[in-house]
Amino acid sequence: MNLEERIIEFLRRYDLSDLAIAFIVGLLFTNLSLVIHELSHVIVARYLGCPASINELNIYTGYSSVGECTNDKMVIIALAGPIGAFLYGLFCWYYGGKDSILRLAGLISFFYSVMPSLYPFLPGSDMYAAIRFGFSPALGTILWLSISAIIYYLVALEIVDRVRIFK
Repeated sequence: MNLEERIIEFLRRYDLSDLAIAFIVGLLFTNLSLVIHELSHVIVARYLGCPASINELNIYTGYSSVGECTNDKMVIIALAGPIGAFLYGLFCWYYGGKDSILRLAGLISFFYSVMPSLYPFLPGSDMYAAIRFGFSPALGTILWLSISAIIYYLVALEIVDRVRIFK
């Protein structure tokens, strides 16, 4: 089956209104994850006594700024965003249960707001910033691998459940 035939088959199988709803729901959950991520930075910074604010929120990006703080506090603040988004994702995953749209919110948070932000070798990522402020690169890599393993495990469980459902 060539690409054109696959596209036609896809459009026959799915109603365009279903795709539009999926897009809107995905966009909503992506931005909710982004807001939680950025708010986590700001809440932790203020808790630690550092001035902070969300400077920018766009459809798929956000940026928080933090005033003068020690490097130890900056490490904690940098990691607060992805950790907050990870906890939000876990909450959605487990609270929603099987066949819940909240599982989608959890997956979006994991793959959009957590994993890229914790990748230690990506300039601009939160983990990269934490390492710049003195966090151990080895520990950062272990943290990224551990959280990634948890996320992949949850996805594998979902796939196995789906295979069982459709057999």
